[in-house]
Parts: sequence; structure tokens; C-alpha cells
Amino acid sequence: MPTTSLAMIVYDFNRRNCLLQPWRYHYELARRFVAAGCCVTILTNGQDSSEDWPESFRVVRTNALAVVKQSELTGLLNFLSPDAIWWSMTPRSVAFLPTVRAVAKPTIAVITCPLYSWGHLFKAFSAHVPYSELKTLLLQRMIPPKFFVQMLSHPSICAVVTQSRANAMALDRAGVAPKRLHVLPVGLDREDREDVSQESVENARARLSLPEESTLYLYLGSLYAIRGLPALLRALPLLVQKKANAHLLVLARDADDDAARRVVDSCGRFGVGDHIHVIGGRLERRTIRAFIRTADVVVLPFILAPSDVPIAVLEAMAMGKPVVSTTVDGIPELLENGRGVVVENALNTESLANALASLPGYSVQSDKISRFMSTYPDWDQVSQQALGYLNGLG
Repeated sequence: MPTTSLAMIVYDFNRRNCLLQPWRYHYELARRFVAAGCCVTILTNGQDSSEDWPESFRVVRTNALAVVKQSELTGLLNFLSPDAIWWSMTPRSVAFLPTVRAVAKPTIAVITCPLYSWGHLFKAFSAHVPYSELKTLLLQRMIPPKFFVQMLSHPSICAVVTQSRANAMALDRAGVAPKRLHVLPVGLDREDREDVSQESVENARARLSLPEESTLYLYLGSLYAIRGLPALLRALPLLVQKKANAHLLVLARDADDDAARRVVDSCGRFGVGDHIHVIGGRLERRTIRAFIRTADVVVLPFILAPSDVPIAVLEAMAMGKPVVSTTVDGIPELLENGRGVVVENALNTESLANALASLPGYSVQSDKISRFMSTYPDWDQVSQQALGYLNGLG
């Protein structure tokens, strides 16, 4: 029976976060659920208010998403009386099992968070990743897996969706029935597949004033330690020793001038200040795409990834760029079969520098990437798969 009304429960859902994972995942699907004729209400935490977005779904902010107010959440969901619930869950969601039982609506549990072991988290601590960047992941890991499995096995939860095979296999090993598990990947925008004009590429390269015959490595994202930028900066002097023409561009999201200057100064102390370029602030998407097109290699050396599948990896691959990354979450399955290079540990600066310096020839790599990305689903295809799950509920 078709799902005509849907309640989506997504914490911290707002305009700013919709540009980032995992909120963008829910946002893109919500838009397409509406286009398919579904009435969508997104419940998120905050002071009680309701707003109709131009995308034709309603965003309801409510204090009822606090654990201690589950009776209010149950009342709200019963008032909305949706055909189904799309619930973005983490291991900490086990506290809401009473609501799942009380509402008893067909529910899809959507797992976009990585499911890390204690070993992964201890490695991050050894890399001096601040507690503030690890707090959420630590709190999730403190929930015994058997409790999360119990939650996901409740009869009201008809399907468990992950973004990667890695998370699906982790839940399978933990005891979730395989028939409940579905992989619904992160989609691509059609724009991501379009080429960038030669003029935009030339302008981007001119902005960097690179020497002739330079090899440009690109890092994009925040300056957070969890994303591995400090490890990459430590590897840069070794890379320059191996490839004297190597240059690193850092597109530092939201970084101000002082933060950008500190990154350059840290490299200057090792004699490679002339080999790094930092652009901060929040760049327009077309500008980011021009820099990706300009780069020879994209490097994303995550210590841990805050979301299951970082969309930056896909954006780079969509433009045919080889990616160097780490064995984190769903990244290896994107880069397998020679589509990129995966290092076991970004903290091993020699290993990271070797991977960057000895990347296979661009033409061979690009051909493998292009073949893979030619069949990779866009958001419309992903939403059709999601609608299939929703319409199969009941």
C-alpha cells in the first residue's frame, strides 16, 4: 500500500545543516518523497514551533524529542497519525524504545552514523583528536550493542537502512536479522556529473599561482583533527621530499583568516610553507567544483568519519579524481578495485606520503572511476529505492 503521509525524525535538522552529511541525506530524500505525492512532516529538536519550507514539507521543532518527554512524543506522533515513520537512529535511540512500542507505526530505522569499535576510538585519542570531536561517538559506543539490536528487532521496525555495506555487515554481526537490512547509498546531484568550464579551471589555478608542472593535492572540509588534516600536514614534508613539485590546497570550510594562517605557519616551520595554500570561509559550490576539477588528487585522510559515507569522496570521484583516504566506514568500498588508494592509518605519515607520491597513473585511475560512477545512483534513483521500502511496509 502506498505511503501517503510520512513522519521523519531527524535531530538538528536546519537550513545550515542541510548542506552537510547526514542531514543532506534526509533533506534530499524528503524533497523527493514530497515530489512523489507524500505528505512529509520532519520532527526535530528545538523550541516548539512549526514552519512550512518552500520544498513543500513541514518542519516541526519540538521539545518532545527529549528522552524524558516521550509521552509527549507519543502523543504528537499519534496526532499526526502518519502511514509510516522514517527515524534517523543511533545506538542512543534505544532510550526511545517505549515510544516505538506505544506508537506501533511501521517504521524504517535509518542508520547514518558510523558504528565504531573501542579500538577505533582509542586510536583517535592517540591521535590527539579533542574530546569535543569524539563526544557523540563515545556516547554512542557506550550503549551495549545487544540493546541496539533489541531496538532494531522490534516488530514495528520493518526495515533497517544503512548507507554502506560496512555498517550493514556490522549490524549483521551484532545480531540484526539480515532480511531487515538494506543498503541505501548516498546519492549524487546531476550537477556533480557535469564538467566544469575550462575558464573556471584556469581561474582557480591562477588564484593559487602554482609553478608550472605542479602536482596539486586537494583537501576539503573543516580543520577538525578527526578529519585527519593534522596528519596530512605532518606528511607534507615527506611528500615534498619524494615529489618536489607537490602542492597542497586546503579548502578549509568556515575557517577564518587567523585559522588559515596558522595552518600555513605550521607547515612553514618544516620548510614547506611555499607548498601549501589555504582558502577559508564558505565557498560557493561551483567554486569548490572548479578546485576539485583543478586538482590532480583529492586526499581525505579521516581518522574517523563523523558520517557513514563522506559526500566529499563521491564529489571527487564524480569528477574523475583519484582519492586517497583511510579504512574508515564506507570509504573502502567506494575506492576498492583500484578506484583510489586506502591507507590503513593516516597517523603513519610515511605510509600516507608514500600513497600520495606513488598514486597510479591518472588515466588508468580515471577510467576505473568513470566506469564505476557511470552506474552510481543519483538522488532520484536513491529516492525511488527508498519509496520502494516505504510502500512495502505494513
